[in-house]
Amino acid sequence: MVSFIGLQTQEVAIKPIMKITLKSDSEMLDEVIVTAMGIKRSEKALGYSATSVNGEKLSASRTSDVMSSLAGKVAGVQISATSSDPGASNSVIIRGVSSLSGSNQPLYVVDGVPLDNSSVSSSDGLNSGFDFGNGANAVNPDDVENMTILKGAAATALYGSRAANGVVMITTKSGKKGKGLGIEYNGGVQWSSVLRMPEMQNEFGMGWSGSHTTLENGSWGPRFDGSMQLYGNVYNNSQKIKPYVAVEDNMKNFFDTGFRYNNSLSFNGATDKSTYFVSFSQISDDGIIPTDADSYNKYTFSGRGSHKIGNLTFSTSLNYAYQDNKFATTGQGLSMANSLWQTPRDINVESLADLNDPFNTPGYYYTPYGVMNPYYILEHNLNTYNSERFYGKFQLDYDFLKYFKFTYRMGLDSTTGQTEYGAENLYALYYEGTPNGEGMGASSPFAGQYGEYSIMTTRRREINQDFLLSFDMPINDFHVNALVGFNGNERKYSYQKSAVNNLTIPTWFNLSNSSQTPTVTQYSELRRLMGVFGQFEGSWKNMLYLTVTARNDWSSTLPKGNRDFFYPGVTGISFSANF
Repeated sequence: MVSFIGLQTQEVAIKPIMKITLKSDSEMLDEVIVTAMGIKRSEKALGYSATSVNGEKLSASRTSDVMSSLAGKVAGVQISATSSDPGASNSVIIRGVSSLSGSNQPLYVVDGVPLDNSSVSSSDGLNSGFDFGNGANAVNPDDVENMTILKGAAATALYGSRAANGVVMITTKSGKKGKGLGIEYNGGVQWSSVLRMPEMQNEFGMGWSGSHTTLENGSWGPRFDGSMQLYGNVYNNSQKIKPYVAVEDNMKNFFDTGFRYNNSLSFNGATDKSTYFVSFSQISDDGIIPTDADSYNKYTFSGRGSHKIGNLTFSTSLNYAYQDNKFATTGQGLSMANSLWQTPRDINVESLADLNDPFNTPGYYYTPYGVMNPYYILEHNLNTYNSERFYGKFQLDYDFLKYFKFTYRMGLDSTTGQTEYGAENLYALYYEGTPNGEGMGASSPFAGQYGEYSIMTTRRREINQDFLLSFDMPINDFHVNALVGFNGNERKYSYQKSAVNNLTIPTWFNLSNSSQTPTVTQYSELRRLMGVFGQFEGSWKNMLYLTVTARNDWSSTLPKGNRDFFYPGVTGISFSANF
């Protein structure tokens, strides 16, 4: 089989001497893709990199989010998950790393409307870190008709500075004309497991400075000798005993097999003048961490339609997404991850799972030195997020004077989310009368651990409006395409966080559960961006192309009197269809 881009593939028998002539594939060369502002252009006319991926390839992988489906399908685009927890954010690098402190993420555009891709994650990676995902996770992969990645600066000039790191263009499915009602169901079941673990030493066990100790969270003791050793605290005149040998898979055995299932159902249809598409989807994902402390549930609903009256076309898209996350915190201190990694090599982590065993409770845990039973943390700490998101558009297209087209498009993206975090009052529960409490005095891990609870409500709203006037006309061997437009964008973000410490009832997470007055923090911001832009494209015999783009923006975030900035772009490409 012999193939080349733009030429028809041929299958030939292998011979000692071969001469193969490939014919032009005009259908491939004339492929139309969606570019900036939803403009459809011939792929051969583009003077920049724009890679399109069909929706069938995206949905085949049955991932929980659309960007994970894209991983490995577009050359030069780096897609990586920021966490192994279900529903976590994806980092997408299209044009390389351009900033060490700012964002390197691209602009997401769904059906011509920008989609907010802000992540819900902690800014402190060392203490109680979490990641509940970013905005692109709201898109149902089964709703995607195709995705186009715009890489070059010229490809993104019409979107302005927000597209400095590239653009991910998502075109969703619409109704198809056929016999009767079109029904499509997609579903999948997946299991996941730990791919690899940190390499651990298996020569030295529980202890410190080369000596064996009964209360230690490190593996700095003597070499393993297979002897039976007492360890941990004494409870009711008894103490635990274990063989002094390495439990080589003690970390790996902590993790479960993750399980994910998803379902998606859609209905669609079309007539000569109207189209409609309706879909529902559900994803449930319980990750590799024991219990449901790393679970993720998402539900989406989408409705799209269009209707044509003469030269006037109305179209609309309405999308709703609900998600519910739980995240096992990472970082220093009494976190699950820190407590797990510091487990001595000769302690079987699975033996810590029974929380009815007094030796596995914080007061009698085998060590008081800054860690706690990871199973206890998963069972008793609170770290959740849930959100409701509504995004969509209304669009009007009017064709007039044969070569002209006017488009008005208004888009809305609104999200309300709520994050809750809670830690028990360990001092009230376990300090008095326990060896890890009173027995340690001021050095107790419970000292200062009086419990805390916080709840944070965030709201994001983005309104986007486009007014476009386009002109498309053939003139003998030439073809002229021009576009002028205005874009107005308003983004609003606010949050209110209420927190309380020193919980009266040690295990109840509620703002009223303290004698102290809750602290309240509020924040709000509003920013506007107005821009005018234009694009001119001229071609000669569909072989030689020239494209000129320009945009000028006025931003409310800049000082008065100096709020505008201008950036042009020029691309040229020559192409011959004769071989």
